[in-house]
Amino acid sequence: MIMKKIYTWLNILSFVIALLIAGCSSFSCKPKSDYCAAKYPVVLVHGIGFRDRTFLINYWGGVPPELEKNGAQVFLGGQDAYGTIANNAEELKRQILAVLDKTGCAKVNIIAHSRGGIESRYMISSLGMADKVASLTTIATPHHGSVMSDLIMKQVSDATALGVVIDFYAKIIGDQNPESFNAGEELTRSYMKKFNEEVPDVPGVYYQSYAGAIDETFPNILWRKMSATIYAYEGKNDGLVSVESAKWGNFRGVMSCDGRARVSHADEIGMVLLTGSFCFDAPAFYRECIHELKGKGY
Repeated sequence: MIMKKIYTWLNILSFVIALLIAGCSSFSCKPKSDYCAAKYPVVLVHGIGFRDRTFLINYWGGVPPELEKNGAQVFLGGQDAYGTIANNAEELKRQILAVLDKTGCAKVNIIAHSRGGIESRYMISSLGMADKVASLTTIATPHHGSVMSDLIMKQVSDATALGVVIDFYAKIIGDQNPESFNAGEELTRSYMKKFNEEVPDVPGVYYQSYAGAIDETFPNILWRKMSATIYAYEGKNDGLVSVESAKWGNFRGVMSCDGRARVSHADEIGMVLLTGSFCFDAPAFYRECIHELKGKGY
């Protein structure tokens, strides 16, 4: 009698599991949450020096799965690590058109880190993509250039040789058209001043920005030294980009950790192994960012 009941419950359990598997094999399964179920898909656009995946490094870390778990449709920019702004913007345009074709959506929300924000701005304003982008959120993007780029470019004694070496590396990691020296030059303050004059924002696209910053309590000495170097010229910064340079459109403020300035340029995307600081929760930050965009109708 007992064995008969056990078999009966096992059969019922097997039937339920079979139903769940069948349901989840299609697109009928609802996401665990609709917290980030924005109207438009999200495209994450990386910065200079990396691709979306570089060897064992996943640029966005745990951000995409966190957003998808909460209902967002997430895609990656796919541009080169050391491409020029114009070339990378062209690649980004191709990626976004493919996303729109795949999803059937009219527009996308772009979340861009570092130089990815500049490439996104160029694509929107100069490549006829204004009607395909609902919003652009930039994270520590050097909209007004970076003094670190100024200093590095001034110290390059043999630009041709250095460029050849970096371009060779770039091709190894998957770049199709690397131009590392030009890519670095495009981040200088003088270049970005001209860029901003020639590439204005487009009405109808929502632009917002965030900055990062670290202080003398940051645990990594290398990042503290880089920050101190930039601070002498531009004030508060995240080790690579100053707060003032990151301001664009609706400036939402400086990312913090427990109320302190301890969010470096790497921590902003969850690359904590490059800093040794495990304070900032990058996936949670982007989850809230997308939730806010959802609330705004994007």
